[in-house]
Amino acid sequence: MSAVPSAWFGYVVAIERKTGDSATGPVYAASVATAAMIDAKQQQIKAPSGQTVLSSGSVFLPPGTAYVPPGSRITLPDTFGGRVAEAAGCQVFSSPMPTPDHVAVTLL
Repeated sequence: MSAVPSAWFGYVVAIERKTGDSATGPVYAASVATAAMIDAKQQQIKAPSGQTVLSSGSVFLPPGTAYVPPGSRITLPDTFGGRVAEAAGCQVFSSPMPTPDHVAVTLL
């Protein structure tokens, strides 16, 4: 496991993990403040629906952060407009490679 410099995670995001659906719409767990690195670069991705869409960026979270299911809400800090983005996908990176371990969440 590669150590991640704490300076990499210079922002705080609020994560509301999607826990299911109800008759009135999605159900979310309580908001959890989490340290993050934010990349606002747009890119084409495949959404959970299978459609190709334009991602609004990604957030990178410290190793050990719990999985963020697609459809979860992530509130970005004021520096990034304070907007609420939807998680399109989550990948956990943990390997002996030189890239530090982290959790990457792609945003819609």
